[in-house]
Amino acid sequence: TFDKFMEYINGPSTTTMGALRAAEGFTDPLLAKSKGLVILLGCEVWGGVSHNAEIGSNYDNYAKWARMAALRIKNSPYYDSKKIFIGVSGRNPEWAYSLKLNDKLLKGDKGEIDWLTLSGYMGGNMDYDPAINPGDSELDYFKNGFESMMKNIEGLKTHMSYMFEYCGRLMVTNFYESNMTTPAFNGRVGQAMTITDYHATAVETGLALPCLFHLKGGEWRITEPENGYKKLPLYITAQYVNTYCKGNVLKTKLNTTEKIANSSGKVIALDPVSCHAYNSDTKFSILLISRDFANDYQLQIDLPDTLTVNPAGKMYVISGPGYSSKDYTIDSSNITLSDSLLVTVPKYSMVLITFSGSNPKFTKLPLGYYHYKKVESLEIVPKNGKTSIDKKYEYIDLSAKMTPADAMSEFMYKYKWEVVENSSKALTSLQDTNYQVRDLGMAKTVGTTTIRVSSFN
Repeated sequence: TFDKFMEYINGPSTTTMGALRAAEGFTDPLLAKSKGLVILLGCEVWGGVSHNAEIGSNYDNYAKWARMAALRIKNSPYYDSKKIFIGVSGRNPEWAYSLKLNDKLLKGDKGEIDWLTLSGYMGGNMDYDPAINPGDSELDYFKNGFESMMKNIEGLKTHMSYMFEYCGRLMVTNFYESNMTTPAFNGRVGQAMTITDYHATAVETGLALPCLFHLKGGEWRITEPENGYKKLPLYITAQYVNTYCKGNVLKTKLNTTEKIANSSGKVIALDPVSCHAYNSDTKFSILLISRDFANDYQLQIDLPDTLTVNPAGKMYVISGPGYSSKDYTIDSSNITLSDSLLVTVPKYSMVLITFSGSNPKFTKLPLGYYHYKKVESLEIVPKNGKTSIDKKYEYIDLSAKMTPADAMSEFMYKYKWEVVENSSKALTSLQDTNYQVRDLGMAKTVGTTTIRVSSFN
């Protein structure tokens, strides 16, 4: 099946499957004019029998099958590493909830899989994380939704930690599907703001190609077929993001002392407004999304001093009569862009500012790129400078000094300790993140123990 598929999409018309494609009206290989193709292996087979996919009931077998299938594709003469990306279907980003499956998918991978494709749902009743109460009201539900979003974003970083430890590299992650709603709250303004912010924030955390589910069916739908395919608020916010937020994802920073809270009043480590920025050639956009459904906020925008801008800009404010409304409003206005521009972000609203400026000519980065501070060097530091054992049962404690000191600080960081040789027959063991070399008390044993430490990246 995989051999025939690869031949069909990228083989010449003289091949068996290429001839079939040509007979269907496509003489040239389909991949020739394609920007790229993501092949998702095992889409939700982890559901096992309930998804009519018995292989998914055994996570070990599923992981091995996915790697075997990926190799089959990559060994095809019609495989193109610059255009074909192979993903394997995992559960959601929160590691504690998904580790039984996702741990298996990462362990043993030697480069066969390119992407880890995750469920982007924040749950219907949010029982993906029993610790987060869905709340007693719709407002509670949205407040707790931002808490769920925060945990999932941190979960993406936790996945990166295990990618380094198990695979020695970062895989690209993406949401093959995502949304956040219950049937009772579907299609509301609050849903649109929550999930749009989730996607924009996740893209800044290494996510590629987030995908909303579903256009017209079930509790996730973003249109109403029975009402002339009325566009719901999430359709509109996604449409504006897809239209204007293209190209390079830029760095942003928000200075504020304000925070938001969940339904029980617990403060969440999230700013009340999310700030995102994008550039494509001479086009720029700034995306501001409210995370507070009770208060308006005013922001002062500080643009880089190196950027020359056209003062004629446009601002769109997408909102509605209330966070529980299925109706939306789009207010557009021409603005004069200047440094220190004051912008009001109304509660449960999205503000989009578009303008033109000098082309920064950024170097294009790979899809799903995530910038982190890399380790430049490591040094083994013996406690008290001690490097020799002269008495029975003595020990030496070793720690690792990393440069720069805060490299990979956003990850659950570990070092890789190895014994290079051990002619002294010492006992070596990992003590949390440090390492210990201990004399076993063996008389007349003289020799050396050589230890190496390395970072997983």
